[in-house]
Amino acid sequence: TVFPNYASLPVMLRAFGDLSVTSYTRAGTGADLAKSTTFTSDGGDIALGTINAFKDSANVYAYGSDITLTSLSTGGSVYLYSETGTVKAAGDSAALEIDAGGTLTIDGVNLGTAGFTNPLDLAASSISLTSRDSGVIGFDAAPVIANTQNLTINAANGSTFNVSTGATALTIVFQSMRPPS
Repeated sequence: TVFPNYASLPVMLRAFGDLSVTSYTRAGTGADLAKSTTFTSDGGDIALGTINAFKDSANVYAYGSDITLTSLSTGGSVYLYSETGTVKAAGDSAALEIDAGGTLTIDGVNLGTAGFTNPLDLAASSISLTSRDSGVIGFDAAPVIANTQNLTINAANGSTFNVSTGATALTIVFQSMRPPS
């Protein structure tokens, strides 16, 4: 039963240091309202296993180092922010690390796992990728795969990027090279 007079309840997991979540599922039915799921680490890495956020917007904030993903899926939007580290895949496979029904925004120094053939595989209606501090998005022979028709790449001055949309034809592409901040 949907109760329209009640606010949606968000889920927030926060650690002072490393945060590791092996499995998480936001229970719900088709009639349920979208909510939010947030994972935050102050001063450590975040490792996410199989995350099903249902319809939620999913937010991941690493104020210390890396975000490592196995599988994050949601019907909503996804925002990942790594203040000083890398947003990367836990394993080297062609499976999607992120599958979002809404927009996907990733902001980190580096995006993708060095040495992997499939460093980071993504799917969303719109994807925005940002690297900072002369970081990288993808690698020479191993691009980040962004399955979307709407792609934005923001790379700091000195950054490099290698991104493929796989079999998806692009309709809108934005690229921005900005000076270091």
